[in-house]
Amino acid sequence: MEVWRGGVTVGWRWVAATKTVRARSSSTQPGEWSDRVSVADVPETHYTRSADGISLAYHVSGDGPLDLAFAPGSPVATDLLWDDPGLIRVSNRLGTFTRTVWLDPRGFGTSEGDPLDSVVGTVSGADLGAVLDAAGCQHVALLGWGVHGGRAIEFSVTHPERMSACA
Repeated sequence: MEVWRGGVTVGWRWVAATKTVRARSSSTQPGEWSDRVSVADVPETHYTRSADGISLAYHVSGDGPLDLAFAPGSPVATDLLWDDPGLIRVSNRLGTFTRTVWLDPRGFGTSEGDPLDSVVGTVSGADLGAVLDAAGCQHVALLGWGVHGGRAIEFSVTHPERMSACA
């Protein structure tokens, strides 16, 4: 089965046109790939406020003992990522050993604000700290790539007491 997603540019927010090919599988054995994904696997969107009042969106999935936060490197809304069964499988597997925070940085996805205000520095660090506080994360393994890789490194240097790892 093929599922097409349209691409659109709205201001700074861009969603790529993608084609997802779902393999047919009758397997439901643990550890084997399956195309069966439940709506219940999609986490609820939460919102918190930054220090300057901007609304920031995030999702929390899993219930493992390790806190893991994703600072995405692309301007794709995390709400849209849950349309991909592959991401849901990854999230479910991560959820066996982590509690994962998926965040929409300022100006991306359903977070408010201008992304230019969130260059590496105090604003991006404060935004990430606000999301981690709202999600209840004390020590977090932070994974950042692309544009947000520098933000992950900057946060780990300025807030070492909050970090368990940075990648």
